Amino acid sequence: MFDEFFVGIGNNSKRQSLQEELEQKDLHVATLAHPTAYVSPTATVDAGTIIEPKAIVNTNSMIRKGCIISVGAIVDHDAVIGAYAHVNAGAICKGGAKVEPYTRLEAGEVIHGFN
Repeated sequence: MFDEFFVGIGNNSKRQSLQEELEQKDLHVATLAHPTAYVSPTATVDAGTIIEPKAIVNTNSMIRKGCIISVGAIVDHDAVIGAYAHVNAGAICKGGAKVEPYTRLEAGEVIHGFN
């Protein structure tokens, strides 16, 4: 029997459905961060999220459950990434940015935050 599980599916709503199934069975859903990713000690990263190589999750950011923070993506300070969102490779969420749940940001897209 396994102690931890992770749903590695790119489809945001399908990922949610499968993760919730695991949680309803009281199974532990892991959070994964590649060793080359930077995750600030003041950031909050919820269960079922993966932070891929060279990604940055900066100070006071909040990554809600089941997110994908892809290769080289930047989530700057005080940004909030809604549940089951996907911040694709090289996308940038500037300081204070808010990304709605289930959003898929495309590669290189920039989301503005504080004005």
